[in-house]
Amino acid sequence: MSEALAVKWAKFNINVNSIAPGAFSSEMMDGMLQRVGDITKGFPRPRIGNPAQLDSTLLFLVSPSSDFGTGTCVRVDDVQDGR
Repeated sequence: MSEALAVKWAKFNINVNSIAPGAFSSEMMDGMLQRVGDITKGFPRPRIGNPAQLDSTLLFLVSPSSDFGTGTCVRVDDVQDGR
């Protein structure tokens, strides 16, 4: 979707990028962990992210440094799905 919207909105000088987070601590994640148990056992690094770890990616995407990048989806998931 980021790529399609980037192409569509480029003529309006609008950049479109996205962040694809993995499992991060949140109220929603807490509820899921209570229902299904420890999901980190299958992760290469058995841990869940801290939401503050998304800050640097977000700050880069909204900074002038990323002005030439559009249509990008940045994965911030600690390779949790193993690829």
